[in-house]
Amino acid sequence: MEEIHKSATQADIAKFVGLSVSTVCLALQHNPRIPAATQQKVRMAAKKLKYRPDPMLAALVARRGDNKHPQSKANLAALIDARWLGGEEKLPFWILEYLAGIKRVCAQFGYDLSLFKYPNDLGDKAGSADRILHAQGIRGLIFLPFRNDLLEVKISWDQYAMVVIGNPAIGKNLHRVDTDGFDSMNLICTKLKEYGYKSVGLANTLDQVMRNRYEWVGALGKEKILGDGQLKITHPYLPETWTKSGFLQWFQKERPECVVTLWSGVIDWLKEAGYDVPGEVAVALLSRDTINIPDLAGTSSNLQLIGEYAVELLHPQLLRGEYGFQKMPKEVLAYATWVDGASVPRRDSQSKKSHKGK
Repeated sequence: MEEIHKSATQADIAKFVGLSVSTVCLALQHNPRIPAATQQKVRMAAKKLKYRPDPMLAALVARRGDNKHPQSKANLAALIDARWLGGEEKLPFWILEYLAGIKRVCAQFGYDLSLFKYPNDLGDKAGSADRILHAQGIRGLIFLPFRNDLLEVKISWDQYAMVVIGNPAIGKNLHRVDTDGFDSMNLICTKLKEYGYKSVGLANTLDQVMRNRYEWVGALGKEKILGDGQLKITHPYLPETWTKSGFLQWFQKERPECVVTLWSGVIDWLKEAGYDVPGEVAVALLSRDTINIPDLAGTSSNLQLIGEYAVELLHPQLLRGEYGFQKMPKEVLAYATWVDGASVPRRDSQSKKSHKGK
């Protein structure tokens, strides 16, 4: 009779290393109560014995517990770059959108969610962040977008399952969730042609375009090379420093019928310069849902959906006990949707209004 090979169990690991089954269980969960040396010893034994955790059992254990014998739970934390706040306590609208989606799926999976402004809430000394996170039983981290790569995150990376939203530029191999930037710009071009526009111009800071991995520029390039000729692609305005004078000089030179940008303030700049918005020039916003202003047209990046995807990508890592950097990180991209608004009206056969100002 052919021998049946059974998978190693936690009891097998406990016998191999001379520890109790409960200690082995906690060590495999990266529980901070178990010394790092013991955790490493258990993980090496698990690897040698080719132990594979049962995800269904892990999920059941994570949801069990009573008041007398509370179970160790994989709580999650969302890390927010404090530099976005500028000294204010109120979170920006777009961060709240991400968090709404994150909280919704956390509630479905039974996770508790903690919010930390980094480094303000976690300290800037080596080990301080880990002590605070471990004290709350946090084993999963969601990094909301960082402003740039100048923020050094001082944590023990191998202690957590992790997902990043957007391009936080921390230079680590981590699973990532974001909007499909190429699809967003492609959608805008499709709508502009449908609405009767003949030219479009992209205006954003260079760092935003770089963080977007040049996907917006790539979609415009595709339109220019492979398009049907219906939509002229003007030279983009991509300055390192965003200024009113620089933007208006660019617009006066290129004169696109529709400006595509992240910054709704260009509408005021154009009006102050005497341009009729949207009669003479339309404005479409990338990430229409990042600001709470009515009547603006553009793409919705579905930020709440991205927040949901982040937890859904983190959850299997916790069930499988996957911590630290990924050799082959996964990427989940959410498609954008179009939101109609007065800033991008349909063009009719009437002639455009003449420019009133300088």
